[in-house]
Amino acid sequence: MGSTYMQFAIIILLTGQLTNGHHWGYSKEEQAKWKEQFKSCGGLRQSPINIHKAIGKRMRALKLRNYRDPLPGPLMLHNNGHTVALEIAHPPRNQSVPYVVGGLLTKTYKFESLHFHWGERSDLGSEHTFSGKRYPMEMHMVHRNKNYPTMEEAMKHADGLTVLAFFYKLHEDNNKQLDQLVKHLPSVYVPHANITLTETFALTSLIPSRENMRRYYIYKGSLTTPPCSEAVTWIVFPSAMPVSEVQLNKFRSMFGHDSHTKLTNNFRHVQKTGRRKVFVRIPRRRSSEKKQIMEPSEPV
Repeated sequence: MGSTYMQFAIIILLTGQLTNGHHWGYSKEEQAKWKEQFKSCGGLRQSPINIHKAIGKRMRALKLRNYRDPLPGPLMLHNNGHTVALEIAHPPRNQSVPYVVGGLLTKTYKFESLHFHWGERSDLGSEHTFSGKRYPMEMHMVHRNKNYPTMEEAMKHADGLTVLAFFYKLHEDNNKQLDQLVKHLPSVYVPHANITLTETFALTSLIPSRENMRRYYIYKGSLTTPPCSEAVTWIVFPSAMPVSEVQLNKFRSMFGHDSHTKLTNNFRHVQKTGRRKVFVRIPRRRSSEKKQIMEPSEPV
């Protein structure tokens, strides 16, 4: 029972529902009140941001370890009223879990969970934007600094979390890999519903090819939901993956926390970048180039 409770607590923390009993939502009026209820939401390093210009920088390749291996099962899919999240139901102590190192990261970050943000229309949905443009959906893979034993502790530190962000673009055909999750969404349409998946899969099946992940943007930010902890290194990949209107409608059919309203437009408004630096990795074949300000390439 204790282990199960902790797993639910982690999902809730990651997606912003465990917030001392405060209710919050995504409407313009509700988002304006976040900083009144959660002080960090009014901070100077908030996320998401609009990626408009970035500093080209040579950096080590990002290494995704154990991403090709099936996730240790069982897996749990959960509708927390704000999003749908997937995580390892019982994280193994001795079995390897996916983790990320390299790039500008100086620590090792272990996979915790993934979740999605989407819109009621296909020109809305993503949290991060490129030159002001949103995409139909964005997936976040959340990783915890292995030096911190819990998510609660990691959220207290600037180097506590790393989130990999991926975009989806509209496509005529279904994304067969994404169907691994989409087919289970009807089982969690109502808020606080959860199911245990009998099958497992590798995280590589949900992300772009290695070649399409060589270029990425990186900056210091926060959780995009309350309590908006400024503990996140964001790594944003511009190479968008396909998703069909049929699949998006499965997400849009879910119900939010009040059980009466459809769960859509669950994205935070873009925050000010301020004095923060946004870096973009220069591919190795261009490593001889000097540091430069680069316009972001639109997700393709």
